[in-house]
Amino acid sequence: MTELLNSQQLSAAGRRETGDDLGSPLDTGSYLRQFLSQSSWNLLGKGGLILWVGGLLAVTSSLMIGHWVSLPHPPAGNTIAAEFVDNEGVNAFHFLYADCPCSRRTLEHVLERLPVDGVHETIVLVGSEREVASRALTAGYRVLEVTPQELKRRFAVEAAPLLVVTESTGRIVYSGGYTSRKQGLAFQDVLILEAAKDGLVPDELPLFGCAVSKGLKALTDPLSLK
Repeated sequence: MTELLNSQQLSAAGRRETGDDLGSPLDTGSYLRQFLSQSSWNLLGKGGLILWVGGLLAVTSSLMIGHWVSLPHPPAGNTIAAEFVDNEGVNAFHFLYADCPCSRRTLEHVLERLPVDGVHETIVLVGSEREVASRALTAGYRVLEVTPQELKRRFAVEAAPLLVVTESTGRIVYSGGYTSRKQGLAFQDVLILEAAKDGLVPDELPLFGCAVSKGLKALTDPLSLK
């Protein structure tokens, strides 16, 4: 009998040491705590990863929207106020924003090529420096300096760089960008102006660039990263 009891005690002790005695309340509680602890960390880790990815996508979208999506602009068929239009021949308006890298690059291109013969070209500058306006005047362009609020109120323009071409009546025949792709180097404004001079309707290019008005900035850059 003594040998049998000792054998049973040894068997029970062995189960406790190896963790096979699943009926023990102490061992079960420890196992559950370990399981719940690991599950909590897994959930927290996955949740943090999802938040991080979501935040990264939001930031990336905010920074790139103006370079991937064509920004709004006045459509062809609208009119520019008569006070800004020369009633003889084709008129071109270059809407450029000092705080926009794309606008600054476009401005340098326009100043280097000089005005196109037979086209009355006006550079509309938003937030420019005095030196820039002086260079444009010297190159033979008419210059208007406006605030973002005036740009929207007087021209219904909220983004740049924008090229608008009108007939002598002020009717818009072209409204759009300068290149066929984002940050493109092949400016097509001269071809557009020559086509308008010949009475043709140029194909519209997308407007990639920067929001100028407060309302459009809120839509394209809700995190105020720019």
